[in-house]
Amino acid sequence: MAEVMTYESLVRDVVASEAPEELEHLGDVADMYVRNPASVDVGPGHGDEAAGFGAGELVVVLTPLLYAVLNDLAAGAAKEGALSVWGRLRARRARRRAAVPAAHPSERVAVYSPEEILWAQADLTQRLVAHGRPAREAAAAADRLGSLLGDL
Repeated sequence: MAEVMTYESLVRDVVASEAPEELEHLGDVADMYVRNPASVDVGPGHGDEAAGFGAGELVVVLTPLLYAVLNDLAAGAAKEGALSVWGRLRARRARRRAAVPAAHPSERVAVYSPEEILWAQADLTQRLVAHGRPAREAAAAADRLGSLLGDL
């Protein structure tokens, strides 16, 4: 029997593969995300909020961005099933302020359409690059996320 993939295990897999230095902070970021989903959104337009995820010289970026993208993806799939992917992209900012995470770390990962997976990959890539990550690293993380979501 295959292991059930939760959002937490999905994030852990991508982080272990693409940013293993962030693994020790995974639990803290997940706790912060559960308390306030908007707190992990360190994308463009959020200034230096990522400093809150700092640990010495290390700045934790991939972990909170994964939770932010997955939250937006789950919220969009649940609330706007008939809305186009691009419509969800425009509506993303309004949903970001939700007090309850749409993709709780302990919940089983939902099955998403190929279009939704592409959207999540593009969103993660854009956020990582905007946060100063090299395009190649951003693409690798997005590819890993897409691969895991596509295998469900």
